[in-house]
Formats: sequence, C-alpha cells, structure tokens
Amino acid sequence: MKSILEIKDLRCKIENDIILENVNLSIPEMKVSAVFGDSGSGKTTFLKILSLLFREEVSYQVDGEIILNSAQGSIDILQQKKDLWKIRRRIVYLSQTPNPLNMSIFKNTAFPLLLQGEKDKDKIYDKVINSLKEVNLYKEIEHRLNSSALDLSGGQKQKLCIARALTLKPDVILMDEPTSSLDTSNKKIIEDLIIKLGRNHSIIVVSHDKEQIRKVADEYFECRSKNITRSNI
Repeated sequence: MKSILEIKDLRCKIENDIILENVNLSIPEMKVSAVFGDSGSGKTTFLKILSLLFREEVSYQVDGEIILNSAQGSIDILQQKKDLWKIRRRIVYLSQTPNPLNMSIFKNTAFPLLLQGEKDKDKIYDKVINSLKEVNLYKEIEHRLNSSALDLSGGQKQKLCIARALTLKPDVILMDEPTSSLDTSNKKIIEDLIIKLGRNHSIIVVSHDKEQIRKVADEYFECRSKNITRSNI
C-alpha cells in the first residue's frame, strides 16, 4: 500500500510541554485514516503540524520529518520555511466549524482558484461545478449560485467548505471533527460523503467519536501518551 505521508521521529513541544514524541507513521494514499484519542491528547496539534499551521504559533517547536509523496515527487514539508501556502494548498485543513466567506456560493468555491491566479473563467466554472457535484451539493443550490453562502444550512456549509478544498485537487484533506457542529441528520450526510470521497482522495479525519470512526475510516490511529500508533480500535 502506497503512503501519501511518511512521518518519522516527529516531536512537538509547546513552550515547556511535550505534546507528541517519537511519532512514526505511514498514512496510506486514497484511504480515509482516522486519528482518535482523548481530549487534549494532541489530535488537533497533529493536524496543525501536517498543515504547517503551527508555523503561525511561535510557541511550537517541531522536529522530525514529514514526507509528502505525490505525482510531483517527495518532499519533507517540515523543511519548508517559505511560501507555506504552496504546502497548504496540497495539504488542506478543514476546521471543526464550517467557515464560508461572506460572498456568493460560487465565489466561495472559486476563491482558492482565484488566489492561485487562475483567470480562465471557463476553467474556474468547470472546476467549481465539478467540486459542488462531487460533494452532492450542486443539485441543492444550482439556482442559488450567486446567493450568499451564509444563508446555507449547517450541513450545506460543511459540504461547501469541502468543495472549496477540492477545487485545489489537494494531495491530502485534513478534517478536524467534521461533524461536531451538526445535528444527527446532517452528521450522517457528511459521514456518507467522507466514505465516498475516500475512494478517490487521501483523507485524515480527527474525531473523538469511535462509532463514527468505525463507519468512515479504512485505517485507525490512536493518539495516546504523547504518541500516535496504528490501532485496531
């Protein structure tokens, strides 16, 4: 099984506290990998490291290697100190709470492409529509593309944020407690979507919900005692 990420001797210290230590993992390609563990065990910190968001926090000290393997070759992302946006477009982080921008549904989905400098309107349109279709949102909003994304329901906002990430064709999608802000009905919809997307995308989901993890994930990793190890849950 090919690995999309190879993590070697990862260590994270925040101020004087060691959060993660001696983490060695291989994250499989085109699978849903779930990381679970108690609150405060380091799950979200792990995603911040993978997305390089920790670079915004001066208190973080991170050592080790994180090798991203893709069609573009292999690269140790921890060695990247400049142009971090290039990695963040390849390893996309989705936070617990959906965060659509205060603009139309179409512009929300197209926003990452515009940031990349894409100017071909036909390409932008095709990528936006394909992404909305991939998350099963297009049929619900096809006549509202120019309406505010802030008027969407909670479940629709979550699907929109996933679609926005997909326009970049990322190597890895990171989802931090993706259903924590949703009701039971929308929770199931997003779980089913994660299962579907996992057939064609490399996804890492952080969740405290073991029932959810058993449902959506192909591989399980437990965050405990300052380490992350493969688990049979």
